[in-house]
Amino acid sequence: MYYNEWLGAMSEKEQLDFNINGYGIYDFLLGDDKPGKVKDRKFKDMPMPVHMVIKHKNQGKIESHKWFFKGFCEYMQPEFVQIIDCGSIPLWNSISHIVMHMEYFTDVGGACGEIECILLEKKDDGAEVNFTESVLMRAQYVEYKLSHYMDKAVESLFGFISVLPGAFSTFRWECINGDPLNEFLKGSKDEFADINSIMNCNVANKYLAEDRIMCLEIIAKKGSCYIMHYIPGAKC
Repeated sequence: MYYNEWLGAMSEKEQLDFNINGYGIYDFLLGDDKPGKVKDRKFKDMPMPVHMVIKHKNQGKIESHKWFFKGFCEYMQPEFVQIIDCGSIPLWNSISHIVMHMEYFTDVGGACGEIECILLEKKDDGAEVNFTESVLMRAQYVEYKLSHYMDKAVESLFGFISVLPGAFSTFRWECINGDPLNEFLKGSKDEFADINSIMNCNVANKYLAEDRIMCLEIIAKKGSCYIMHYIPGAKC
């Protein structure tokens, strides 16, 4: 269902629940048959509440993560949190596959599945993919396969994944809440008044790839003993 479809399905009162710092926060129930709610036959037996924040200014990915973790997660206290990029399409059972794995192995603090590239034959405008573009796409496809089948599979044996990709990863909230999350968000512009005054270039460079920092902090969290796994059956 597209954004304009579910927006039109809601009443005027439901279209905007509240506004914080210029961000509109929307609340609706997916699969409910009540008037003014979004209807979807796939979820008619199990309605799912959805909370969506629309950012009108691009403050960066880490700032979006701060909204998610410091805002929604600290308020709701979930057992697991899922991070997925816009445009990523997980298989119907991929997320549940990871969650069931983490429910069984309670020492797993973070897990990821396999990310697959889609090899396109035509572009969005209908034009054919040329030879150079085709080679680049296939090179990326092979690189992703090698990084998952070899790198992440071997790393998972030792309980440490060097990178849990922000495109498709699941974390145990109890594990990342606290020091790991604080380190994860250090690169956020509004986390500190002047980030240049407390970080030199060498230190700030570590926080450009915040997903790598999170993996290290999960392993190093004081008073805990969490590991990370790669779940090959969960594809996105």
